[in-house]
Amino acid sequence: MQIGLTGLTVGFTKPSSPVRPAMLIFMLLAMIVYIPTAKDRVDNIFQVSWGTSQAVLATYQYIDVALVNRWDFEFSGPQPREPAKKLTSPYGTDIFWNRSKFDFYTTSSFRNCVTPFETRFITSATLHLVTCYPLLDALTLLGDPEKQAALFAESRISLLSRLVNYLVLSTSVTAISLIMVATGMSEPAWWKPLFNFGNGFPFTVLKNRIFAPSTYITDNVLKLSRGSLVSRYMTLVLTFIFSAGFHGLGDIACGIPLHKTGASPPPMAQVAAIVVDDLVQYM
Repeated sequence: MQIGLTGLTVGFTKPSSPVRPAMLIFMLLAMIVYIPTAKDRVDNIFQVSWGTSQAVLATYQYIDVALVNRWDFEFSGPQPREPAKKLTSPYGTDIFWNRSKFDFYTTSSFRNCVTPFETRFITSATLHLVTCYPLLDALTLLGDPEKQAALFAESRISLLSRLVNYLVLSTSVTAISLIMVATGMSEPAWWKPLFNFGNGFPFTVLKNRIFAPSTYITDNVLKLSRGSLVSRYMTLVLTFIFSAGFHGLGDIACGIPLHKTGASPPPMAQVAAIVVDDLVQYM
C-alpha cells in the first residue's frame, strides 16, 4: 500500500501540491499500524522482519522523493537546483500511460544515481539473480516455527538472519534492475553496485532513503544553516538514528528485545569515528 501511495502521489501531483505533505500522515499511520501486528499476520519470522523493515523504508522513500528531492514528472526525477540543468522528460508527453511509467520508476529507484556501470548489465544481473535466489529459497523455505527457532537462534542472528537479509535485498533489487533495463525503462547507469563499502555508506540502496528524512528535519524543521558545522553533525546524527531505528524495528517486530538487537552501537560508533576524523583533519 505504501509503495502504491508513493507512486500515485509523486507520479500524478506537482511538488508544490498540498497532497504531498498530507500523504505523509497516511504513510506514517500505515507503518504504525503494521509494525505491532506484523507477527500476527505471518508465521515466517524472516518475513516479519523484512516486512517491518520495508514499512519503515517505504516511509523514508516517500519523504525522499515527495518532500526532500521533490520528484517531478517534468524532470523525470528530482527537481534540479539550477533551472539551466533542466532535462527533457524521456517519458514524452504528459499522458496517463507516461505518468504511470514514471510512477513505477519513482517507486523502484532508490539511489538517484547516474554513474556508468557494467556494459554487460543484463547478463551480469541475470547471473547474480540465478545465484542468489536458490540460496534465499533454501534459507527461507523452512516454514516450521521450531526449525526457524533453531536456525535463527539468538547466537546465530548475526550470521544467518543477516545473510538472508543480504540475499533478499540483493535479489529484489537485481530483479527490478533487470526488468527496468531489459524493457528500456532505465539505463544501466542508474544501477550501480548495491553494496559499496568505499563510499562511506556501505548499503547504497538505503543511502538516500535514510539520509532524506535527516536533511528534511535539519533544513525545514530545525532550519539550520546549510553547510554549517551544526547542520553537518545534526544531519549525521539523525541519519544514523534513522538507520538504527530501521534495523531495530525489524528486530523488535520479531520479538527480539531492544537491548539485544545490536542496531545502535555500529551507527553510533561510526558517528564518533567521523567526528574524530574531522578533528584530526582540522588539527
